Amino acid sequence: MTCSVRPEAMRIVESKTPGAIEGKIIETIYLGEMAQYIVELPGKTRVKVFELHPSHVDDGGKTREPAIGLQIDPKDVVVLAD
Repeated sequence: MTCSVRPEAMRIVESKTPGAIEGKIIETIYLGEMAQYIVELPGKTRVKVFELHPSHVDDGGKTREPAIGLQIDPKDVVVLAD
């Protein structure tokens, strides 16, 4: 089975948040009101994550720490039969 999650459905949290998937930001692209991140998960899987109104760009443009956590609401996961 394959699970599908839209990039905007993933929420960035602290890396050690209980229940979060740990990852590392390897690329950041600012798109105006949105930031796009490429995040590497355990096993070298890479996912694209979007963040609207990035809250971390409020202190002189400081970027996020590379180690992050991702949370996904179960209702946002679509299961696809292989």
